[in-house]
Amino acid sequence: MLAIRWGNWLLLPAVGLDDGEKTPQQASPSYGVGMADRLRGPGETMPPARGGRIWYKQSGVGTGTPVVLMHGGPGAGSFYLKPFEALGDDRLVVRYDQLGAGKSNRLADTTLMNIPRFVEELDSLRRTLEIDR
Repeated sequence: MLAIRWGNWLLLPAVGLDDGEKTPQQASPSYGVGMADRLRGPGETMPPARGGRIWYKQSGVGTGTPVVLMHGGPGAGSFYLKPFEALGDDRLVVRYDQLGAGKSNRLADTTLMNIPRFVEELDSLRRTLEIDR
């Protein structure tokens, strides 16, 4: 592992972990590239999607309109959206990593990296969680 010293800081490369909370397990050869599964905490799930498995975390107990937090990309995870889980006092909060990013499976088939497939993935997640709006 390459580490770079910058002033008093030691910079280490990211390994697809979400803000250092979890430890990676062995990569699954069935998905080809990257780490296929992670240790999951409360509310975290990895359902199947076309091309692999996506990671999401549910939190919150409020009755307001649910919110699904989506990260920027490509390849960025949702770790920086974690503070928005505080909205959970008012509503269900779902933090989600697209396939190929964050804690979700890495993509071996780059033809799946397109907007219609990512919309399909989000629609599938919304149906699974019964989120209509």
